[in-house]
Amino acid sequence: MMNFMRGSMLRQVKTGSLQFSRLGVRNAATAAASARPPIQLHGLDGVYASSLYTAAVKESKLDRVEKALTTLGATLKERPELSQFISNPSINYEDKKLIVSSLSKMTGGDALLGNFFNLLSVNNRLALLSRIQNQFEKIMRAQRGEVEVTITSAAPLDSKTLSRLESKIAKSKYGKGKLLVQNKVSPSILGGLILEIGDNILDVSVSSRVNHLNQLMTDAI
Repeated sequence: MMNFMRGSMLRQVKTGSLQFSRLGVRNAATAAASARPPIQLHGLDGVYASSLYTAAVKESKLDRVEKALTTLGATLKERPELSQFISNPSINYEDKKLIVSSLSKMTGGDALLGNFFNLLSVNNRLALLSRIQNQFEKIMRAQRGEVEVTITSAAPLDSKTLSRLESKIAKSKYGKGKLLVQNKVSPSILGGLILEIGDNILDVSVSSRVNHLNQLMTDAI
């Protein structure tokens, strides 16, 4: 009887351990999936931005990292001399240490970002910083379900026209998500519009038609 009870208890312990092990594997897989960026980016800047996103999710610092990088991106735009210095491939080891220290202070002294800047320095990738920030911003927009829309026109569009275009885009197959619409003016397109919706480009500009016509004429000669 005692042997039977001992065997029964042993089987229960083994079964419970197996179930716990399976639960742990499932939880680990779920955590890994949740830390994965919502979109796949290419290029070195995309790889670094994706790695930073994953690390930030795991440390529950996503909002903090986004705000810090946004501030840093604005600073680099306002101070082109700093951006040029960071992008200089001939800077020595001491200068790199100074850059990493300065970047860490500019982003609030966060350890995760400090380690990330140091990684870029060691790998001679500090020149990618602005592009990494832009790629990280793309990931965050995708996570929030936002779609960036750039409408390029030869002359500024009034608010009524922009609202009408936004409404049409929202009803189309490209309008899945919250649209972030901006109007870019480029007289070189002569007329018409160029719509950039996420990664999709719809070119209905006059310059595009002229170029197409010129190409047809060139091919015919």
